[in-house]
Amino acid sequence: MNDTNFSEIINYLQRDTHREFLTVWIISLTIVIVFAVIFYSNNSTSLKQGTSIFNQSNNISQNFSKNYFLYLESICFLIFVGVYIYLIFNKAEFAYYDNSQFTFFSLQGRFYNMPISPELGIFWPLWLQEYNIISIFSKIPLAYYSFSIFQLLVTILLCLSILPQIKLSHKIILATLILTIPSFVVPFFGIIYPERNIIFWLAIFIFCLEKLEKHKSLIYLCGIFIATQFLLYYKEPIFLLIVGFAGSRLIITAFNDQLWYKVQERIFGFVKNNWLDLGLIILSLVFIYLYISNTYGKVGISYAVRIARDSRLSTFIDYLKANPI
Repeated sequence: MNDTNFSEIINYLQRDTHREFLTVWIISLTIVIVFAVIFYSNNSTSLKQGTSIFNQSNNISQNFSKNYFLYLESICFLIFVGVYIYLIFNKAEFAYYDNSQFTFFSLQGRFYNMPISPELGIFWPLWLQEYNIISIFSKIPLAYYSFSIFQLLVTILLCLSILPQIKLSHKIILATLILTIPSFVVPFFGIIYPERNIIFWLAIFIFCLEKLEKHKSLIYLCGIFIATQFLLYYKEPIFLLIVGFAGSRLIITAFNDQLWYKVQERIFGFVKNNWLDLGLIILSLVFIYLYISNTYGKVGISYAVRIARDSRLSTFIDYLKANPI
C-alpha cells in the first residue's frame, strides 16, 4: 500500500457520512453478536460440530460409483460453469456507459463515496464499496471481475448445499436453471449491480440458517447476523424480507408458547431462545432509523414520478419480455 492509497483511506473514513454510518453499522452488529454469545455460552453444543458443505459426500461417492450418467452430467456442468466464467471475463472492461464510477473514481485513485442520496431517496451505503478495497491492490478490469467470479463459485457451492435433499443429478439441473435466469445472469455479468451481492449474502444467510437448525452452533448464528447486516445496506426493500421472515417466526412462536401467560416468567427464556429472530429485527430497525434519518423530508424527484406515465399493463409486458419466468 503506497502513501496515496493510505491517505485516500484516511480521507474516506473521515467523511462525516461515512464515519457515522460505519460506527452505527459496526456497533449494532457487535451488540447483536455479543448477546448471541452470552445466550449461547451455556449451550452444550460444540462450535466444532459443523459439517462440510457437501455433508452427503458418502452418498455422492456411492452415486458416482453406480451411475455413469452422473459423471457425464457433472462434467457437463463443470464445462458450463467454465464457459460461464469465460464469458464474464471476455472483453472485461469499463466501457459500459454506467461504469463511470470506476473511470472517474477507482482508476484515478479515488474512493467511490457511499451512495447515500437523500434527494433521490437512495440509501445503499455498501454499493460498490468492495471495489474501493480492490483498487488498492489492482486497477485492471480483470481484478474487479475476479471478485464476481469468487462470489459466483461460492454461491454455486452454497446452492448445491441448500437445495432440497434430492439426488445430486437433480441438484445440478436446478443449479443450471438458477444460473441461466436473467435476474442471476445480469448481476454477475455486470459489476455495477448490487443484486449480485444480495444473491451472494442471501445464499450465505440460507446456508447458515439451515446449518443452525441442524447443529445449533454459535458460528452459524453469527454468520446469519453478518450476512443480514450486509444484505440490509445494498437495497432498501431487503428489510421487508428480513422483518417479514423474523417477525412471522416470532409471532408463531409466541402463539405456540402462549407467551401472554406469565409473561415475566417466560420473557427471558423467550428472548434467549428466539434471539435469532429478535436480532434480525433489531438490525432491521437500526436500518430503518438510518434510512429515515438520512432521507426524511429531503426526497425531491423520485423514480416513481419519472415513470408515472407508464401504465401497469406496459410495465407488466416489459417484465414479460425481460424475464418470462
